[in-house]
Amino acid sequence: VSGGPYTPAPSGGHTGRFGGSRPTSSRRRTRALTFMNIIVCIKRVPSTTTAIKVADDGVSIDGSGVEYELNTYDEFAVEQALQTKEAVGEGEVTVVTRGTSDAIKELRDCLARGADKAVLLKHEGRSDAFATAEMLAAWLGTQNPDVIFMGKQAVDSDNSQVPQRVATILGFG
Repeated sequence: VSGGPYTPAPSGGHTGRFGGSRPTSSRRRTRALTFMNIIVCIKRVPSTTTAIKVADDGVSIDGSGVEYELNTYDEFAVEQALQTKEAVGEGEVTVVTRGTSDAIKELRDCLARGADKAVLLKHEGRSDAFATAEMLAAWLGTQNPDVIFMGKQAVDSDNSQVPQRVATILGFG
């Protein structure tokens, strides 16, 4: 996928937000990729074995004593990204998350698994799926990825909205 301005899609393809046209799946198989820009969106979530307590505000989690980890479904996405890079032969896997500097632990975990780069989109305070999707989509729109991997849902909120919202914002939906 080339960077640059929107161009009309040829017959049988569709136009991507990142410029140029993206071939349909049958055409993609014949395209020889030599380098892939692969991005994985991840989330830091409370460990599934942690006893969760509701905070005094009645809405958020009391963070004292809570262990955090990489979301399980995002682990699968990271692994798939690394396998894709290996299958293509050359590429770069970048993991990105939105949050506080506490998420550096999970980004380092992804680097240890084989990711090439890690990006923290700093954000303090609470946020919802729409705000997260908007921030991720804004950043993704500047990266010209060939493929974006995301886990199917986060094990903390369990609402499975961010991937679909990002795809819609980027024009993939």
